[in-house]
Amino acid sequence: MDMDMEIAIKVAGGISALIATVFAIRKFLKWLRPIKVSPSFTMCLDGAKSDSICAEITNQSSEAIYVTECSARGTYSLWHIIKVHIKHPFIKPSLYQNIRYNGAVYSLSEDYPIKIEPGQPLKLEYQFYEHPLNAMFTPYFLIIVRLSSGYKLCSIKMQSPVRWRFIGITKPNKNV
Repeated sequence: MDMDMEIAIKVAGGISALIATVFAIRKFLKWLRPIKVSPSFTMCLDGAKSDSICAEITNQSSEAIYVTECSARGTYSLWHIIKVHIKHPFIKPSLYQNIRYNGAVYSLSEDYPIKIEPGQPLKLEYQFYEHPLNAMFTPYFLIIVRLSSGYKLCSIKMQSPVRWRFIGITKPNKNV
Protein backbone atom coordinates (compact mmCIF):
# COMPACT_ATOMS: atom_id res chain seq x y z
CA MET A 1 0.00 0.00 0.00
CA ASP A 2 2.89 2.37 0.74
CA MET A 3 4.40 1.80 -2.70
CA ASP A 4 1.13 2.63 -4.49
CA MET A 5 0.75 5.83 -2.48
CA GLU A 6 4.31 6.93 -3.35
CA ILE A 7 3.69 6.35 -7.06
CA ALA A 8 0.41 8.29 -6.92
CA ILE A 9 2.12 11.21 -5.14
CA LYS A 10 4.95 11.25 -7.71
CA VAL A 11 2.48 11.18 -10.63
CA ALA A 12 0.40 13.99 -9.09
CA GLY A 13 3.56 16.01 -8.43
CA GLY A 14 4.74 15.50 -12.03
CA ILE A 15 1.38 16.57 -13.44
CA SER A 16 1.22 19.70 -11.28
CA ALA A 17 4.85 20.55 -12.20
CA LEU A 18 3.97 20.22 -15.88
CA ILE A 19 0.92 22.47 -15.48
CA ALA A 20 2.96 25.05 -13.55
CA THR A 21 5.61 25.03 -16.29
CA VAL A 22 3.00 25.59 -19.01
CA PHE A 23 1.51 28.55 -17.13
CA ALA A 24 4.97 30.02 -16.44
CA ILE A 25 5.89 29.81 -20.13
CA ARG A 26 2.55 31.35 -21.09
CA LYS A 27 3.05 34.21 -18.64
CA PHE A 28 6.60 34.77 -19.95
CA LEU A 29 5.33 34.94 -23.54
CA LYS A 30 2.66 37.46 -22.58
CA TRP A 31 5.34 39.53 -20.85
CA LEU A 32 7.50 39.26 -23.97
CA ARG A 33 4.66 40.22 -26.36
CA PRO A 34 2.06 42.16 -24.34
CA ILE A 35 0.04 43.12 -27.41
CA LYS A 36 -1.10 41.36 -30.55
CA VAL A 37 -0.82 43.36 -33.78
CA SER A 38 -2.87 42.21 -36.78
CA PRO A 39 -2.36 44.06 -40.08
CA SER A 40 -5.05 44.28 -42.73
CA PHE A 41 -6.19 46.53 -45.53
CA THR A 42 -9.41 47.59 -47.19
CA MET A 43 -9.87 48.34 -50.85
CA CYS A 44 -12.81 50.23 -52.27
CA LEU A 45 -13.08 49.48 -55.97
CA ASP A 46 -16.08 51.71 -56.70
CA GLY A 47 -14.29 54.92 -55.63
CA ALA A 48 -16.78 55.82 -52.89
CA LYS A 49 -14.10 55.65 -50.21
CA SER A 50 -10.30 55.61 -50.12
CA ASP A 51 -8.27 52.46 -49.65
CA SER A 52 -6.75 52.09 -46.20
CA ILE A 53 -4.17 50.22 -44.16
CA CYS A 54 -5.63 48.93 -40.90
CA ALA A 55 -4.15 47.58 -37.69
CA GLU A 56 -5.97 45.85 -34.88
CA ILE A 57 -4.04 46.02 -31.62
CA THR A 58 -5.20 43.82 -28.76
CA ASN A 59 -3.86 44.11 -25.22
CA GLN A 60 -2.96 40.62 -24.01
CA SER A 61 -1.45 41.62 -20.67
CA SER A 62 -3.28 42.00 -17.37
CA GLU A 63 -2.65 45.75 -17.07
CA ALA A 64 -3.35 48.83 -19.17
CA ILE A 65 -0.85 49.65 -21.91
CA TYR A 66 -0.17 52.96 -23.63
CA VAL A 67 0.63 53.10 -27.34
CA THR A 68 2.88 56.06 -28.16
CA GLU A 69 3.32 55.40 -31.88
CA CYS A 70 1.70 53.18 -34.50
CA SER A 71 2.75 53.29 -38.12
CA ALA A 72 2.81 51.19 -41.26
CA ARG A 73 5.93 50.82 -43.36
CA GLY A 74 6.57 49.21 -46.68
CA THR A 75 9.11 46.40 -46.55
CA TYR A 76 10.77 43.87 -48.81
CA SER A 77 10.93 40.09 -48.79
CA LEU A 78 13.64 38.36 -46.78
CA TRP A 79 15.21 37.09 -50.01
CA HIS A 80 15.49 40.65 -51.38
CA ILE A 81 17.08 41.90 -48.15
CA ILE A 82 19.63 39.06 -48.15
CA LYS A 83 20.42 39.68 -51.84
CA VAL A 84 21.16 43.35 -51.16
CA HIS A 85 23.42 42.41 -48.24
CA ILE A 86 25.31 39.96 -50.46
CA LYS A 87 25.75 42.57 -53.21
CA HIS A 88 26.93 45.21 -50.71
CA PRO A 89 28.59 43.33 -47.82
CA PHE A 90 30.32 46.38 -46.31
CA ILE A 91 27.31 48.66 -46.06
CA LYS A 92 27.24 50.92 -43.00
CA PRO A 93 25.03 49.62 -40.17
CA SER A 94 23.26 52.98 -40.07
CA LEU A 95 21.85 52.20 -43.54
CA TYR A 96 20.31 48.82 -42.62
CA GLN A 97 16.90 50.47 -42.16
CA ASN A 98 17.04 51.64 -45.81
CA ILE A 99 17.61 48.07 -46.99
CA ARG A 100 14.74 46.63 -44.99
CA TYR A 101 12.12 49.39 -45.26
CA ASN A 102 10.89 51.88 -47.80
CA GLY A 103 11.21 55.54 -46.86
CA ALA A 104 7.50 56.28 -46.53
CA VAL A 105 5.96 55.98 -43.05
CA TYR A 106 2.16 55.93 -42.75
CA SER A 107 1.06 57.02 -39.27
CA LEU A 108 -2.16 55.28 -38.26
CA SER A 109 -3.19 57.83 -35.64
CA GLU A 110 -2.45 61.35 -34.52
CA ASP A 111 -3.78 61.14 -30.96
CA TYR A 112 -1.02 59.72 -28.76
CA PRO A 113 -0.73 58.22 -26.19
CA ILE A 114 -3.59 55.77 -26.61
CA LYS A 115 -4.61 53.74 -23.56
CA ILE A 116 -5.60 50.12 -24.15
CA GLU A 117 -7.26 48.22 -21.31
CA PRO A 118 -6.62 44.47 -20.80
CA GLY A 119 -8.34 42.44 -23.50
CA GLN A 120 -9.47 45.57 -25.36
CA PRO A 121 -9.03 45.61 -29.15
CA LEU A 122 -8.12 48.90 -30.84
CA LYS A 123 -8.54 49.45 -34.57
CA LEU A 124 -6.46 52.13 -36.30
CA GLU A 125 -6.29 52.99 -39.98
CA TYR A 126 -4.56 55.19 -42.53
CA GLN A 127 -6.43 56.19 -45.68
CA PHE A 128 -4.58 56.50 -48.97
CA TYR A 129 -5.30 59.47 -51.18
CA GLU A 130 -4.62 59.98 -54.89
CA HIS A 131 -1.15 61.44 -54.64
CA PRO A 132 2.22 60.12 -55.87
CA LEU A 133 3.74 60.42 -52.39
CA ASN A 134 1.14 57.97 -51.08
CA ALA A 135 2.23 55.17 -53.39
CA MET A 136 3.68 52.09 -51.74
CA PHE A 137 6.70 50.93 -53.71
CA THR A 138 7.30 47.71 -51.79
CA PRO A 139 5.61 44.33 -52.16
CA TYR A 140 4.88 44.00 -48.43
CA PHE A 141 3.97 46.18 -45.47
CA LEU A 142 4.01 45.72 -41.73
CA ILE A 143 2.74 47.58 -38.69
CA ILE A 144 5.19 48.91 -36.09
CA VAL A 145 3.84 49.73 -32.63
CA ARG A 146 5.85 51.52 -29.92
CA LEU A 147 4.66 51.34 -26.32
CA SER A 148 5.21 53.86 -23.51
CA SER A 149 7.74 51.47 -21.97
CA GLY A 150 9.91 51.94 -25.08
CA TYR A 151 9.14 48.42 -26.30
CA LYS A 152 8.71 48.19 -30.09
CA LEU A 153 6.70 45.39 -31.73
CA CYS A 154 6.31 44.56 -35.41
CA SER A 155 3.48 42.64 -36.99
CA ILE A 156 3.90 39.94 -39.58
CA LYS A 157 4.49 41.04 -43.17
CA MET A 158 1.41 41.36 -45.32
CA GLN A 159 1.40 41.56 -49.09
CA SER A 160 0.41 44.99 -50.34
CA PRO A 161 -2.03 45.26 -53.24
CA VAL A 162 -0.42 45.97 -56.62
CA ARG A 163 -2.89 48.80 -57.11
CA TRP A 164 -1.25 50.78 -54.29
CA ARG A 165 2.07 50.86 -56.09
CA PHE A 166 0.57 53.01 -58.81
CA ILE A 167 -1.52 55.48 -56.80
CA GLY A 168 -1.26 58.94 -58.29
CA ILE A 169 0.77 57.80 -61.31
CA THR A 170 -1.01 58.95 -64.41
CA LYS A 171 -0.81 56.96 -67.62
CA PRO A 172 0.90 58.72 -70.52
CA ASN A 173 -1.32 60.03 -73.26
CA LYS A 174 -0.79 57.93 -76.39
CA ASN A 175 -2.36 60.52 -78.72
CA VAL A 176 0.37 63.11 -78.20
